[in-house]
Amino acid sequence: MPDCASFLPQVNKPARYINREINAIYKKDSQVKLRFALIFPDAYEIGMSHLGLHILYHILNFRKDIAAERAYAPWPDMEKLLRAHKRPLCSLESQRPLKEFDILGFTLPYEMCYTNVLNILDLAGLPLKAGERSKDFPLVIGGGSAVHNPEPLADFFDFFLLGDGEEAILEIADLYSKWKDSRTDKTSLLNSLSDIEGGYVPSLFRPEYKESGQISAITPLYTGYNQVKRRIAADLDQAAYPTAPIVPYTGIVHDRINIEIARGCAQGCRFCQAGMTYRPVRERSPKRIAKLIEDTLANTGYDEVSFSSLSSGDYSCWGGLLDIMKKYESQKISISLPSLRAGTLSSEIIQQIKKVRKTGFTMAPEAGTDRLRAVLNKGITHQDIMDTAAKVFKAGWSTLKLYFMIGLPTETKDDLQGIVDIVNEINQLAKKVCGRYPKKINIGISHFVPKPNTPFQWCAQESLESFAAKKDWLIKRLKRRNFHFKWQHPLVSSIEGLLARGNRRMGQVILSAWRKGAKFDSWLDQFNYSYWQDALADCGIDAQNYAARKHCSDEIFPWEHLYCRLDRDFLFTEYQKAQKAELTPNCMQDKCIKCGVCTDGIKPQIKNDTATVSVINEDSVGINKNNSPANRFRLRAKFSKTGRLRFLSHLDVNRTIIRAINRAGIPINYSKGFNPHPKISFAGALAVGTASIAEYFDLEISIPLEAECFKERLNKHLPAEMQILEAKNIPIGISSLAKTSHYFVYQISVPIETDGLKGTINQNEPKTFNEHKTYIKEFMALPQIIIEQNNKQIDLKPLIVRLKAIDLNEYGLSLELILNSQIKPQKIIQKLYQPGSFMQAGLKIKRAAIWNKDEKCGLL
Repeated sequence: MPDCASFLPQVNKPARYINREINAIYKKDSQVKLRFALIFPDAYEIGMSHLGLHILYHILNFRKDIAAERAYAPWPDMEKLLRAHKRPLCSLESQRPLKEFDILGFTLPYEMCYTNVLNILDLAGLPLKAGERSKDFPLVIGGGSAVHNPEPLADFFDFFLLGDGEEAILEIADLYSKWKDSRTDKTSLLNSLSDIEGGYVPSLFRPEYKESGQISAITPLYTGYNQVKRRIAADLDQAAYPTAPIVPYTGIVHDRINIEIARGCAQGCRFCQAGMTYRPVRERSPKRIAKLIEDTLANTGYDEVSFSSLSSGDYSCWGGLLDIMKKYESQKISISLPSLRAGTLSSEIIQQIKKVRKTGFTMAPEAGTDRLRAVLNKGITHQDIMDTAAKVFKAGWSTLKLYFMIGLPTETKDDLQGIVDIVNEINQLAKKVCGRYPKKINIGISHFVPKPNTPFQWCAQESLESFAAKKDWLIKRLKRRNFHFKWQHPLVSSIEGLLARGNRRMGQVILSAWRKGAKFDSWLDQFNYSYWQDALADCGIDAQNYAARKHCSDEIFPWEHLYCRLDRDFLFTEYQKAQKAELTPNCMQDKCIKCGVCTDGIKPQIKNDTATVSVINEDSVGINKNNSPANRFRLRAKFSKTGRLRFLSHLDVNRTIIRAINRAGIPINYSKGFNPHPKISFAGALAVGTASIAEYFDLEISIPLEAECFKERLNKHLPAEMQILEAKNIPIGISSLAKTSHYFVYQISVPIETDGLKGTINQNEPKTFNEHKTYIKEFMALPQIIIEQNNKQIDLKPLIVRLKAIDLNEYGLSLELILNSQIKPQKIIQKLYQPGSFMQAGLKIKRAAIWNKDEKCGLL
């Protein structure tokens, strides 16, 4: 099977591709009947943060006869190498080409990943269009938030799942396995898939168009298959949930345990697709949440938990959640609530959040005035916002994030001025409450994009010119040193608007844009608006017909045959109420609002659970609450970093070690103060790509533990390519590794060919071993060895303690290099031989030792 290990030295972030993460699952071919690739069409650090992918990975792999593996969109540098070497895109776990899987399951979280879907199919060697793929190719299916209107991708997919996937995913797998055994044609498979609740087979419907390009009808092509109804997981307590999620080595966007405490939202914000389409509200009980946290902490080693939901403050059993937060407070396990609505936060909740560690605090007013928030049905007032900000500042926060949207329906200049007023008033409020201005107010501004299955699906999207003018207007009026803006680019928002409400004809635009080079369109440094402009022109598509016009009340939408269980009449009534700024009450706090969701036995699941969660016995687990001398013990450990793990950064290594210590149940002492950190220090950062058999860290723990026992316990929780080689108990008073000076000893192998050094531009290059020794001696005799780094000249000569040729054989030239600085050894070799391509192709560097500079001996 193709293995891209040789590409790792040549890409910017090799840790995206190194594989073998903690809790990843590997199965033997002999055990497996069905191979299922779970694909996230964005970079690894985005996809690994997606909770849905972890849930499906857990459910599928729980079955012994199914192997679920992952794949992500390769970054352009890796894609370039794959194409240049004619390598197919493979799964992460087994490095099996995606073309060899039975099912390719794409998560479709947002519209701007659509070109990545086509790129992945192409890299996998599959025909892009579903109609061109015979039964010999994998079945291509999709699910996720964007499937509420999958029509722009309809020509490329065999099947979509509308709604929750916990139960449906196994139904799909079983049906495919049965079909696979029957060896019938692909049509019979697609017909069978249409029987699955939530299952959408786009080839079984045909849209018809008016001359204007609008939909005139959507014709079913399979008898009895007229509408697709969203699948709903009715009881989250009964739904499968992973307690051993994959733990990445490298940093990801949401690098913590995610516990979904509730699904759905009853607030009814009229712009919010998730709030509308994830109804009804279903909660997990505090007892179930507590068990999930306990098991997941033990299996991952994380020290942060996030309570995930659309509105955590609306959870009905906050007493139980507070008990859970108190339980883990003394273990320095922080619990965050990323989705909190102003007005739902009590002082007790805020006080509990801050007790472990504080970063920033986030609020989303969305609009600048109470009038416009009523249009949105946001359900919060100006006073709610100020009251919440006051509580946050009183609790000690100095950084606040505020999220707003511009371009909203009925928005006026007064509403924009309201944004300015809110930010300035919050800034002054901090001065009044705390005696100083906030350290930072981060202001996030996004552009309104009308989304399907919301009351605003009838609305027009504002022009690029209008967005730009409003942006400039706000910036001129919010100029303070502690105000920091983050903007969603209007060009990206304009394409998102086209795709969000696009029909199948938009698929040709996506294909054309991809062929021109579009990919990673949600990344501003990769997005190219001209690709999309040219694609629209090539396909004869008028953008005005999709996003920029107001839609008629009786217009047939491209997603009309996909029933998300919200009645169209309800959505239009909400649209009309928005024009009059009329509020609709939260149905969980008031009467049923007749949205249409609660039918067929589907209803809200509210856990009015008053049972408390037992608090941990701190003395029984040796938790050190005050870092007193009686509970302070230090160890020094020497460890390796070899194989693929040599591509981890220093921060990645730090994370990996700390999480392994946590999994091993070894209680780490923490620093005090605003943001406590584990008391661990490392001897020196190692360059990415450099192997080592001599890395060191000092650790302070709260229980006495013999060094050999520590080594044995920790190695059980570390990967094979990162093992503790030696450990030693050391006194508390000894200087930490971070504060002592060291010599760094490297063994280097420079690739040599029979006709000389690979890639060299030196015409008088050495050939024999003695010539190399002489060449190095002359190099070291130079008065200065100058390199350019960060627009500065650096003299390497004082940093080199010794550079010596050791051997010359068929594998290359062996060198020993000793440095008194952490400068990368590659810099020395580049200056020594001025190589071309050999640096990435075959240069091998290993740190062999670290010496104490004063004693010129090892650290253990």
